Amino acid sequence: MRVPHRQPRPAGLAGLVLAALLAAAPALADGPSRPATPAEQAYYNQVMAVLAKSAPAAPPPGWQETDRTQLRTPGYVGEGSEEDPMGLDYHVRWSDLARAREAQEAQVQAGAEVMKRQMAQPSTAAQERRVEALAAQLGQAVERGDMATVARLQGEMDQLYDEINRVQGQRDAELQAALKRHQVKDVEAGVSLLVNSAVVEFIGRVAKDQPVAGLTVHRQEGEDNPHLGWREGYSWVFLGPGWKLMREGDHQYMEFTPRAGVPHTTVQNLVVRVQAAPERARALLAALDWSALKGLIK
Repeated sequence: MRVPHRQPRPAGLAGLVLAALLAAAPALADGPSRPATPAEQAYYNQVMAVLAKSAPAAPPPGWQETDRTQLRTPGYVGEGSEEDPMGLDYHVRWSDLARAREAQEAQVQAGAEVMKRQMAQPSTAAQERRVEALAAQLGQAVERGDMATVARLQGEMDQLYDEINRVQGQRDAELQAALKRHQVKDVEAGVSLLVNSAVVEFIGRVAKDQPVAGLTVHRQEGEDNPHLGWREGYSWVFLGPGWKLMREGDHQYMEFTPRAGVPHTTVQNLVVRVQAAPERARALLAALDWSALKGLIK
């Protein structure tokens, strides 16, 4: 069974859903646990120290750090952790809070103006009440077995639903257009360093980007999510032998085959995942200590 690292979602603006980076280390997952062995604790401390030192120490100029993994030697690990390569995860995120806040305020104002105009327009309440009345009549017709009346009432209800959906669709489109006019890009960025991943899912189309440190970079460009706003793209680099690009129709993912006969406290692979605008992603990749990261692979 493939258990992919979940992709973090970027911050939405104007009251839209804010999703946090979700990336829990498998070895430290919730559920049944046991005391960590000295070897597991030493492995965590040594590997995480390298990851922390390899990641950019300072945010981009004018940006603020919003999240960074805190190193804590684990007292417990999940039961069965010794059965697979022990996974670890280090991440750091930054934000241009000033630009993001300015855009959010502009979106809130624009959204409020749209809602004010829409409130002054005729509502769909009358159509909705008519649908409810027709639904009651339809139920009575069904009980009588009057299928001709059922068909007629259903047709009237469908027409009303179409009108309600048309009006609501226009209003939603107007609101989305107002929010998009004040949408900003390149205000969020993050780096995740994932040790001993089994599978990494690609969401959307992926292509090769400029290489870094002699390694292939896979890039998925950003997209405009109707519920979350602008979503920055991802860049991935896969270190360690055993990775294979898999395809199932249009779906692509990277799958890792671990080596047998080595301790589970062995770094067999490392995934570098950067979420940022294209140029910023390349700059963040270039800022990593690739010699130290490559040195982790055993």
